[in-house]
Amino acid sequence: RQLRALASLASAGGLLGATYELLWLLGGNHGLKGLQAGLPEALATTGALLSLALGMGTAALALAARSGLAREGRERLGDARRLAETLSRLLDEE
Repeated sequence: RQLRALASLASAGGLLGATYELLWLLGGNHGLKGLQAGLPEALATTGALLSLALGMGTAALALAARSGLAREGRERLGDARRLAETLSRLLDEE
């Protein structure tokens, strides 16, 4: 559950970061950065893409880890069941 929640929070965080960058761009007061043509747009675009990439990358990593852990857990559970069956047969033979 925690990894699924992390994936949800990471993707939402990436979208919020991108939204913040675009709102900063639309805010208008960029100080000295506004003197160079296109600099505020470039900074906002770079920041928004970075936020999205980090959020989606973290979400993908969390979901991949969850998938791997679930597969490993199923394998261990199958091993435990086979061991229990083997022990039960050995005890029944005695």
